[in-house]
Amino acid sequence: MLSFVQDGTEALIEALEARPPDEEPLPALRAAFSESLRAVTETVGDHDGEPAYLPALRLIDETPSLLAAHLRYAHEHESEVVGLLARREGIDADDPRPLLLAAIFGAVCFLASREWRTRGQGGTEVLLAVFDRYADHLGPDLFGHWAAK
Repeated sequence: MLSFVQDGTEALIEALEARPPDEEPLPALRAAFSESLRAVTETVGDHDGEPAYLPALRLIDETPSLLAAHLRYAHEHESEVVGLLARREGIDADDPRPLLLAAIFGAVCFLASREWRTRGQGGTEVLLAVFDRYADHLGPDLFGHWAAK
């Protein structure tokens, strides 16, 4: 089951590596996520009319032991994304910014996946729309006062 997670991580890294070098880190990561999710949902087999990757995501999110293994895998492989972000920006890997962005990105993915699963419907494009709804708030709106908005 966790091979789906590995496939997604590998696709994300490949997509991020292929992004234009002058693209800023957050837009590059967002675009790479969209590209990689589309890639794995198009290449992994069909299950009841939807890509098999999506029911696997639901099952992982709903099963505590699978979710724990998924989070462990993500934690163990986060350094790959961090290192790639640092190299793209020409900074040391011990700079906190790539680590912060990777951690925030992981949280956005987790929250978007949970909301998508609890809605109980929708395919790849719905999941991407939920992801974008969360990721759209990564910017000045997040760090100022919220009540006035």
